Amino acid sequence: MYYNLWKGVTEKKAISSIEYNHTFRTQYFNCIMNALQTKPTNTTNTPRLTPIEQPSGLKLKLAYYFTKSKLGKTITPLKVTYARVPAALSIVQAFQKTTNALTLDPELALIIKSFVATQNGCSFCIDIAKAEAYEKEFMTERYDELMNFETSNQFSDKEKAALSYVSEVNTTKNATNDTFNRLKKYFTDEQIVEITILNAMENYYNYVNIPLGIESDDLCSIAQ
Repeated sequence: MYYNLWKGVTEKKAISSIEYNHTFRTQYFNCIMNALQTKPTNTTNTPRLTPIEQPSGLKLKLAYYFTKSKLGKTITPLKVTYARVPAALSIVQAFQKTTNALTLDPELALIIKSFVATQNGCSFCIDIAKAEAYEKEFMTERYDELMNFETSNQFSDKEKAALSYVSEVNTTKNATNDTFNRLKKYFTDEQIVEITILNAMENYYNYVNIPLGIESDDLCSIAQ
């Protein structure tokens, strides 16, 4: 969750101010449109629980400070969810540790997370995933093709196999033998488990954010 996105704010771009403004507006529009692909059930664009701006306890205060210094703002999940149940921060920390230890290609891992968030309609997670893609200079145009990955030339056969598996698991809570065997053509047993765990972890974030009305924090615009 705590991505190093501040780089996009502090780095100077070697283009004219006119070109920069045009590029920024275009990328910002794409970010927001991508984050709102699925209409949320909460139509007020505000969390259903009031964000806690002044946390109690040293651990939470450090988390607020860290995210604001790295992301330019304190993210809404921290203020709505973890400020009320600080013990749940250990879940986030465990997930981050697991993600950092994956043998999967980092770009594929991010594509999987973004796909799951898009499929579930979590605009916060869509936004933060694409923000990380900008920060890491991945091919961000691919993220607009995620829902059409099978027919898109933006994805390799290996990536399509992973996304097909994740899509089927999210839809049916299982995978057919054909889908699983397709996955085995490209990934080791360890990596198949990693993909499965990555999908489950992203679903955790989505299923906490969506019902609490936590939507995009516009982190994508900060990352550029």
